Amino acid sequence: MSCICKQQQQQQQQQQQQHLTVQMEKQHQTIEADKDLQFHNVQSKSEVTVEQRERMEKNRHLAVRKRQQCLVPEVEKETSSESISNKPEAGVNEEIKKQKMKSESIETKLRKISELVKDIGDEFFEIGDDRLE
Repeated sequence: MSCICKQQQQQQQQQQQQHLTVQMEKQHQTIEADKDLQFHNVQSKSEVTVEQRERMEKNRHLAVRKRQQCLVPEVEKETSSESISNKPEAGVNEEIKKQKMKSESIETKLRKISELVKDIGDEFFEIGDDRLE
């Protein structure tokens, strides 16, 4: 019986060792692939033309603007992706104007509410004064 247990333990150890070696080989392969990719990226960066750099920079700016517009919670989806790519500044300016108008209308509503509350408070005190007399 003890022989069978020892054989099973040896088999388990061999399987674990095989599994570890396979994992290490996979890691080594991915590390080598990453090194190759990094080398290729460095090499390709040096070969990029001025036009390609400008195009990449423009695309990056457009992507940043699109992300910013997605972050604004009440952005209306009337502007299509074509208008954003053709007139990015105009779309952003329109959204800013809309947001300002909304905030101004909210401020005026708050002023009206505070005036009504003040009027109600004044009337309440007048009623209280009348009762005291």
